[in-house]
Amino acid sequence: MALPLRVRAVNTAADSENKIHNDAIAAEYGFRGGLVPGVTVYGYLAAAAVELFGPEWLDRGAMDVRFLKPVYEGDEVIVTVEAGNDGRVRINAGESASADAWMHSGAPVDPTSHTDAPVERRDASRETLAPGIHLGALVRRLDLAQSRIAAPLDPFIGPDRRAHPDGDDLWPTPLGDSIGHWEGETLVVETAGFNERTFLDATGLTSCRYQ
Repeated sequence: MALPLRVRAVNTAADSENKIHNDAIAAEYGFRGGLVPGVTVYGYLAAAAVELFGPEWLDRGAMDVRFLKPVYEGDEVIVTVEAGNDGRVRINAGESASADAWMHSGAPVDPTSHTDAPVERRDASRETLAPGIHLGALVRRLDLAQSRIAAPLDPFIGPDRRAHPDGDDLWPTPLGDSIGHWEGETLVVETAGFNERTFLDATGLTSCRYQ
């Protein structure tokens, strides 16, 4: 493999529950076809990072990615690399995505060194959240049979919210506006304010196409 990379894009999620990857549905919303998934485009960028930094990038590298334009099945994506600042490089997937990639100093963390001992909670900072830092371990299992454990109230749902916004304040969105309350052991959620971009996926869950 050599840089620049030339990739013929493949829509790896044409049959996904997210219908924006389906040609017919995506066309209804003004797209030329089903969108190649962002994770697939990320893979094109990551291939260039591995080519540049070597396989070690997979252990202690990082990349910030911005998706700029859709990528469609069959598109030729040319992945290029240019020098950046502070040891970083800029990786571009044509005009569709751009990333800054770099390597962290130090050796990768040995995954076998983790234990099940609880770790003291520390304030969030660049140092305490640096890649490879062990933040904690599972010390007990969540029992979903316990009352209300399986469905805690989301802060955007309640429990203090008792009504939807009035009139024009209820702005339609793909996922609507939800309020909830407990009736015994049952969580009751009422949702209103959907727009036309809402649909139910194959599992019966609410999904959205793009605002």
